[in-house]
Amino acid sequence: MSVPIEFDQPIWLLTAIPLLGLLIYISMRSRAGLPIAVKNTALLLRGLAIIALVLALARTVHLTGGEGLSVLVLRDLSASVPRLVSDDVIAETSKRLGGLEYPDQVSLISFAKDQQQEQPMATRLGSGISVSLDRGGSDIAAALRYSASALEGSAPGGSRRIILISDGNSTEGDPVREAKNLAAAGIVVDVLPVIYDHPTEVILESVEAPETVRPGQVYSVDSIIWSSSEVPATVVLADGDGVLERRSLTLEAGRNRVAFTLAGGSAVIQRLKVSVHPEPGMDSLEQNNSGIGLVRTIQQPRVALVTDDPDRTLEKLLIAGSIHVETMTPDQLPLAPEDYYGIEALILDDVSAFRIDPKRIAMLERMVHTTGMGLLMVGGPNSFGAGGWRGTEVEIALPVKMDIQQRKKLPNGALAVILHTCEFELGNMWARKIASSSIAPLTPKDEFGVLVYSGGVDFWGIPLGPVGDKAAIQKKINTLSPADMTTFGSTMTLAIQGLLRSNTYSKHVVIISDGDPSPPGKSLLDAYVEAKITISTICIKPHSGASATATMKKISSDTGGRYYFIDDPARLPQIFFREALEVKRNLISEETFTPTIVESAGPIQGLESGFPPLHGIVLTTIKPLSKLVLVNPEEDPLLALGRHGVGKTAAFMSDVRSRWSAEWQGWSGNSTFWTQLIRSISKELESGILEISHSIEGDSGQVIVDAIDPEGRFLDGLELECVLISPDQSQRKLVVNQVAPGRYLGKFDASEEGSYLVHVNHDDGQGNIGGQTKSISVGYPAEFRALQSNEDLLKRIAEASGGRILTDA
Repeated sequence: MSVPIEFDQPIWLLTAIPLLGLLIYISMRSRAGLPIAVKNTALLLRGLAIIALVLALARTVHLTGGEGLSVLVLRDLSASVPRLVSDDVIAETSKRLGGLEYPDQVSLISFAKDQQQEQPMATRLGSGISVSLDRGGSDIAAALRYSASALEGSAPGGSRRIILISDGNSTEGDPVREAKNLAAAGIVVDVLPVIYDHPTEVILESVEAPETVRPGQVYSVDSIIWSSSEVPATVVLADGDGVLERRSLTLEAGRNRVAFTLAGGSAVIQRLKVSVHPEPGMDSLEQNNSGIGLVRTIQQPRVALVTDDPDRTLEKLLIAGSIHVETMTPDQLPLAPEDYYGIEALILDDVSAFRIDPKRIAMLERMVHTTGMGLLMVGGPNSFGAGGWRGTEVEIALPVKMDIQQRKKLPNGALAVILHTCEFELGNMWARKIASSSIAPLTPKDEFGVLVYSGGVDFWGIPLGPVGDKAAIQKKINTLSPADMTTFGSTMTLAIQGLLRSNTYSKHVVIISDGDPSPPGKSLLDAYVEAKITISTICIKPHSGASATATMKKISSDTGGRYYFIDDPARLPQIFFREALEVKRNLISEETFTPTIVESAGPIQGLESGFPPLHGIVLTTIKPLSKLVLVNPEEDPLLALGRHGVGKTAAFMSDVRSRWSAEWQGWSGNSTFWTQLIRSISKELESGILEISHSIEGDSGQVIVDAIDPEGRFLDGLELECVLISPDQSQRKLVVNQVAPGRYLGKFDASEEGSYLVHVNHDDGQGNIGGQTKSISVGYPAEFRALQSNEDLLKRIAEASGGRILTDA
């Protein structure tokens, strides 16, 4: 078997012939008189030395060793490298490699900020597959490490090579150091550069604006725009409400400063976007033509009240206590972390979790834990466990749990589900999913049953009974195959008969259908009303037009349930989960009681003489480390206080409206109670000794914290806790180290476009936690700042690993 070799610098081989000829010539003219054997031995040794030198200069590579050659093609798919260009290079590389013979093999890995294997080891290089990568950056160093791991175990005793296909514009890491590590492991990196140049380019390098201004204060927003040549362009300044100013001008070659003048307004945070629009044909990358600046207008600290109360009862009580209130509906709750600037506390007033999307719910918990924002949940029929908050991040933050553990006997509920799902695509598959969603919020003592029509008869596919083992119910659900129902009447009759036999506190029915079955009679609907059994209907993909929807609407409206019309089955599980909560009305106790004080606390200071009666409460369980302040006669929590991270939280399980607290409306202590409660959990004052600044270089960010006391002295040796919330709302702690007197430094990955929120906490050792918050904006990834390939870096990677620069010719 032949052992193939190749030469990285084959031109040196041409020197072998003249050098050997010169050696022979010199040998013949020297050492006269020496024995022939000695002369020949000297000639042989000198010849071998010359051959070894020439082979070394030619950089001879032994390809296969004993167990073959493993080649890993590593291609850059970051945004600066077009996929079509990359595909062409892969096709040419495959053509050059041709068909290998085992044990020689080749594989393909693509990378950007992350990596993914497109082809395992094979004897031919394919075109790869479609991969999902974060193309906002290029981490060549991480890709090389990943490739080394992929090559482990391949070609034991043989040769291992990486062919790196890239433009060399690495946005993070140290690829040269990784190449040296690969060389130490016996892995060579050859580089095939992707060459490009953007001769005409306009880049918005930065947007500079003051971090804080006062209302009415005039300030400047400066944009730094770099242009490769003189270019006519339009520069636009906008905020969330639209365009503020549009300016036409001619950009000069080099850096240009374009300034806009604004005044501090009523918005606490103004997110300003500057974008430049060059004349067509004078710009290559539009992704780097915009930038963002954040300006905070210093306002009076405020409390955010999230409520659907048309009378704004709690708002009036807080205003009477001189608290600045910003009232909003659940759908107006902010998502961006910087929009919580200036909010000392947030109140959820009888708001269902279904009114707020999961990302915003998660953001509430992060703002409490990380920045110290206070959080209060106020009870009502749509709050706590009755409102679907069980299992959410907000429950984690609150001082109470939604599970009821302290009551020996808790009224249970019964849920009956009528499935007519065979009339839409994959309907019976969805039937199994929605039935599973229905049992999720139920307790083992609640009752559950499913009715279907099949084989010409209506029957209980799952007989109504205690939930008990949910896994066993799920197995039964998976066996159901509902057929085409002809009438609602017979199935609904079976349902009410079963529910009337059930000795449960609350009873509810959910019907899903296309509305085609004939409608139930009035007497049957009246029977449901008399039995206080509500029915919610879900109309999906109706065939018979208005009559189908009218039937479904009438069933729900006559019995006090909800009506849904949907055409996307993916919404069904959430709807059924919500409807299952109807039987959780057993989490509500509507018995009149007078609150009892368990432990004195700030919210009830001066009110210890007593409270007016309340007529209802949502049942919860106090958490072990929380403070229980008020209870009802059954010792269910009424008012609880707690701490989550650096924030304070509270839960008041009754309502603030006339349903349960009618007598409180005229009570002189009402405003005092709510005002003191909010002030007791409001965010601590920001620390005056900390000042945060930042810097962004490529995909790397730095948080700089300066700690100086009121007398101007540096504060050393502080233990600071720094938390970063990224644009994707992920949260992580940053390590902050002291680097100079009074100065502390933390580093973070700034490759994601958008706003980052940094909060730094300082504990003075006496239980007082102060902090500072700063918002950092990144306009676009560093990937879009490169104007040409970085051939120098690619050359250094090849040299560091003993590899070579390849060409696509």
